[in-house]
Amino acid sequence: MLSVKVFTLSGQLVYQSAAQPTAADGLLRLPAVFRAGVYLVQATGETTTRTTRLVVY
Repeated sequence: MLSVKVFTLSGQLVYQSAAQPTAADGLLRLPAVFRAGVYLVQATGETTTRTTRLVVY
């Protein structure tokens, strides 16, 4: 199971969900709409945590 959290750069949690990759390419598709801006996405699996940047135009 994969847990996904999306934060603003100021640290406010704007999205949290347990999500599964929905495509063979391993990309996550989140059922959410985000305003334009830069966000931090934290994905936590069974043994690893990855944090990456999400830029919405």
